[in-house]
Amino acid sequence: MFTGHPGTVVTGPKPRGQQGVPVAPGPRTVSTVCTYCAVGCGMVLTVDADPATGGDRVHRCRGDKAHPANFGRLCTKGATTADLLATGGRMTAAQLRPAPR
Repeated sequence: MFTGHPGTVVTGPKPRGQQGVPVAPGPRTVSTVCTYCAVGCGMVLTVDADPATGGDRVHRCRGDKAHPANFGRLCTKGATTADLLATGGRMTAAQLRPAPR
């Protein structure tokens, strides 16, 4: 679960409002960290509802100017996080291996 600015909570692909936390309609920002490497640069994601699925979709990713690791700057990989999260063919649930018999 990502907790962003006061009053915003973003969790998995469930439609808005099903996590028990009221979410105002329209785009919102979520503060998080980049996981590409061990630095953990601060990122601010702009998230809105996906009309096709009803779940959340990241529209934009930018560096967090208040984060001490990167002061608002992102590398190429971190800057393209929104594209990575929006691409098709991504798994939406964990795959389970059958138990051995």
